[in-house]
Amino acid sequence: MSEPSSKSRTLTVEAYPGESETRAKARAVLRPSVGAACAAQAIEPDLADAIPLADLVDELADQVKAVHGGKLARPEALLTVQAHTLDLLFNRLLRRAMGSDTIPPFEANMRMALRAQSQCARTIEVLSALKNPPVVIAKQAHVTTGPQQNNFGTAPSRARETENPPTELLEASDGERLDTGTTGTAVRVDPALANVDSQHRAANA
Repeated sequence: MSEPSSKSRTLTVEAYPGESETRAKARAVLRPSVGAACAAQAIEPDLADAIPLADLVDELADQVKAVHGGKLARPEALLTVQAHTLDLLFNRLLRRAMGSDTIPPFEANMRMALRAQSQCARTIEVLSALKNPPVVIAKQAHVTTGPQQNNFGTAPSRARETENPPTELLEASDGERLDTGTTGTAVRVDPALANVDSQHRAANA
């Protein structure tokens, strides 16, 4: 294989207004289409002389624009032919494994054959996802930071059912006991006890 000529690997880069020459070169080198075009010339050096680097870059850039525009015919074609190529490789390695007389070459060929089969299946999965993108259903999460309201009934809580201040119980029961609806009779009070009772009330007032 011959190395591509320097002319076929030349790419003209135009700098933006106010952009330095080195910055323009760096921008061009980092373009995906430029990197892919250089790789294509390295993979197929015999064809590099017939196809200048600039033409490869322009063609790859057009394909990128097509994908951005929603045209996926070429990516689908790539995946389809790659799946066929991997299937051919699987069958070729499988035949080589079956023709082996010893265990080591049989295992080596079978391992590579099954790897090609796995990659073929993976390529078909990607192609299927490209043709029929999966539908993602997002569930809405209810998040509250304040007090929550119970809308499932109006029954009082256990705390409200048992909420009965002791003072109210005593007042109610005392009232029931004292209010008998009848007039009580006068009771004679010991003077000594009466004095103690009046002093006790004065101290607690």
